[in-house]
Amino acid sequence: MIPIFLTFDMDGLESTQKAKQVNEPGINDPLIGEFGPREGIYNILDLLRDYNLRASFQIVGKNAEFFPEHVKAIFKSGHELAVHSYTHPDYKKLTKQEVETEILKTKNIIEKITKQSPKGHRSPYWRKPDYLYKLLEKHGIKWNSDIFTKFNSKPTIFRPKYIEEYKIWEFPSKYGNSLPNMGIPFL
Repeated sequence: MIPIFLTFDMDGLESTQKAKQVNEPGINDPLIGEFGPREGIYNILDLLRDYNLRASFQIVGKNAEFFPEHVKAIFKSGHELAVHSYTHPDYKKLTKQEVETEILKTKNIIEKITKQSPKGHRSPYWRKPDYLYKLLEKHGIKWNSDIFTKFNSKPTIFRPKYIEEYKIWEFPSKYGNSLPNMGIPFL
């Protein structure tokens, strides 16, 4: 048996509108941004239920505000909710305070909807600033998922890594260079 870390990013229109600005191909189609939070999320929940699987959903805060009932449905289905920023910016273009605000706004929105504090995080576009672990630790976040799995002629599988200094787990997030934007995390 091989363990997997199954994740879905609920980016919505926030990321598709900004994807062109950061040259992120594959997720800049507005139809993707509109379909995901409105209908796609329920298709995913049905599929996960049919196969008795649990997943982590990385939530963009603005989407949670627009679709609180969808976020509640994810949570009530037994899945984990994690922070994925408030407006899906490139963290590396923000100040430390702006990144902290992005994280806290979404954390607070998820807590308001679910009455539970999220324990996970993924940076928008997987662009993690050097100080991120310190911010996550400060706010009770226990895991992050930004590292990539390299894929050349033979995939290299990265295992979760515990960052002792910050008491945070880092989980692989997606395939690397040759299969961009597949969003298929695994261990």
